[in-house]
Amino acid sequence: MQIVEGRRELIADAAVRVISSGGMRSLTHRAVDAEAGLPAGSTSYYAKTRRELLSVIVHRLADRTRGQVEAVTELPSDVAGAVALVAGSIAGMITNRRDDQLARFAMLLEVRDDTELHDLLGPQSPVRATLIEAATAVLTAIGVERPDQEAPDLVALIDGLLFDGLAGSGTADPRRTIENYLKGLLR
Repeated sequence: MQIVEGRRELIADAAVRVISSGGMRSLTHRAVDAEAGLPAGSTSYYAKTRRELLSVIVHRLADRTRGQVEAVTELPSDVAGAVALVAGSIAGMITNRRDDQLARFAMLLEVRDDTELHDLLGPQSPVRATLIEAATAVLTAIGVERPDQEAPDLVALIDGLLFDGLAGSGTADPRRTIENYLKGLLR
């Protein structure tokens, strides 16, 4: 089972790089085999259809995002700390998980009509629930009223800033935007 899981991760990681560099149209079993350095047909053995391959990728991205959220062990005590945490997370996703995020955004469009896969990536996903829980904890720590109601908006703001940093103009200043948002919640 360990070998199978390791091979699925290798395939998912290679598929993420394929999507990141060439978009969804470039995602083929053959391209993933080549990117992963595997013999032809290896990806098809683990994911027979394109949908199965997308599912492998979605689950891998979800696992990595959960790991990133769980790595945060200290909550901020004020707005400055929250800004540093959130802006640092965005910068880290752009720098260290660029391929993951580009693939995630591309896949959101690809799977928008596939309820099961979209629910794993989109607003109803377990990962989104984890992100909202983390945002609620940050907002609670800095004293925001109704943090559970405000947290989904903070997650959406982070996603927008992340998208802007990756595929947009990149002109938004995440630190300033987050600071203004949080200060507005505390008024």
